Amino acid sequence: MFPKVFERIPLKAKIILFSTSVIAIVLIVSGYLSYIILSKSIEETVGENALEITHLISKMPAVHEALKESDKRVDLQEVYEDYLNESDKELFFVLVNQDGVRYTHPDSSLIGFHVTGNDIKRALSGQAYYSYANGISGPTLRTWVPVIDPDTNQQLGILAIGYSQKNISGFVQRNMDLLVYSLLIAFSIGIFAAIIFAKQIKKILHNHEPEEIAKLFIQREAMLESLSEGIIATDQENNITLINSAAKQILNLPQDIDKRKLSEIMDEFSLLKSPLNHQNMELFVNDTVILANYYPISKQNKIWGHIITFHDISEVRRLAEDLTGVNEYVDGLRAKTHEFSNKLQTISGLIELNRYDEVKAYISNTNFQQQKLLEFLTRNILEPKISGLLLGKIQQAIELNVKVTFTPGSKIGTLPPKIPVDSVALIIGNLLQNAIDAVKHTPSGEVQLTFLDKDNHLTILVEDNGSGVNAENVQTIFTKGYSSKGTLGYGLFLVKHHVENLLNGSITFSQNDGVCFSVQIPKKMDNQILKG
Repeated sequence: MFPKVFERIPLKAKIILFSTSVIAIVLIVSGYLSYIILSKSIEETVGENALEITHLISKMPAVHEALKESDKRVDLQEVYEDYLNESDKELFFVLVNQDGVRYTHPDSSLIGFHVTGNDIKRALSGQAYYSYANGISGPTLRTWVPVIDPDTNQQLGILAIGYSQKNISGFVQRNMDLLVYSLLIAFSIGIFAAIIFAKQIKKILHNHEPEEIAKLFIQREAMLESLSEGIIATDQENNITLINSAAKQILNLPQDIDKRKLSEIMDEFSLLKSPLNHQNMELFVNDTVILANYYPISKQNKIWGHIITFHDISEVRRLAEDLTGVNEYVDGLRAKTHEFSNKLQTISGLIELNRYDEVKAYISNTNFQQQKLLEFLTRNILEPKISGLLLGKIQQAIELNVKVTFTPGSKIGTLPPKIPVDSVALIIGNLLQNAIDAVKHTPSGEVQLTFLDKDNHLTILVEDNGSGVNAENVQTIFTKGYSSKGTLGYGLFLVKHHVENLLNGSITFSQNDGVCFSVQIPKKMDNQILKG
């Protein structure tokens, strides 16, 4: 019954009720501990002061004489009884000889009897101290100081002064009043702070009740887990605050990833910290190639963290395979259209000039060159994706006045199923595009392609007669982010990744009057399976 009623209480009231209860418990415990500490402190203070007073009184001649002469004992007892009649303090003044027999006492009927309690023994051997005991007069704090004869330096007896526990408790009670008032003030301040705190919590939670927040959390978890796209959220310190199952599966992450720093496991994600947000970026993370998008989480011009969404690149490529082919053909058709537009204008001009023989020769030569290229690609490049890629790139090169030639005997047959055609196309496309860009501003720019398709390996050579790579960049051309064209610089990095990590091959480059990239891709491997 009570849990159901408690659930219906608003969050603000729950916080105030809980905070008030905690404050009350803390104040009660604090008050009790303060009382214990205060009592101990007062008792120790009273004991130390009483011990000093006892030392002082023990040196008085009247005390020495009372221990030596019986008449003097009576005089000392009378002085003490006069003090008791004039004061309301329960102060015990007891003079004891070396046999433990009382010479003075608040109750004169006890004079001549032995002191009760075992706390007198050390005083009889010459020690001064104070102790607590429950004697004939009730619970008392008693000081014990040996009385020494100044003439003989011998111990005559013991002087004991005692305070009843009732007196000490009175001291504590008077000091506790201030403590109680302080605790009440603290309790009032605590309740006020709890009300302010409850309002702030309610504001932070956007006026949602815990049950509503729980439902929203469950819905969010269900939504994240239903996505096939990997999602990772990080805070300002690059710690993972959220990661869905798809992200763990795509990146092969350990189950305890939530408690580890993102930078310690997936340092490659740090490259996404750039102004190029909302951009598809191909990255190699945790032995997986992904297509990632990066979004900062900001509020009031302050970055609170980041959201990273990504797909497995192989899945993306499969989905976009048809569109990718269309784009290649569109590029080829655009280049072809531009080329034939220029040729038609040339033919039109020759006809206007009545140079018909030259028109025939021009048409024949143009047809011959085009047929020669198509025949070469059809006969020697048996993978349609690679053939279409080369056709589009060569047409672009012709537009830029760059000559692309094939080494005699170049050929690429049908690739084994375990060698991804997409990876080979990416390698050739990137290397050929880089070569074209390197010589497009060079007079008589030329790119030479060599494809050697052997039983055990496929060799790809891409050479150009450009200016080459600067000496300071030779060691970094395959590094992620390197670019000589002002772009993102992922081309050669991805080429190297596909060659070495996905195809188990190797890539090298040399330069002498240009640059030559050499790629070796094994087609057969003993007791191993090609990565794909």
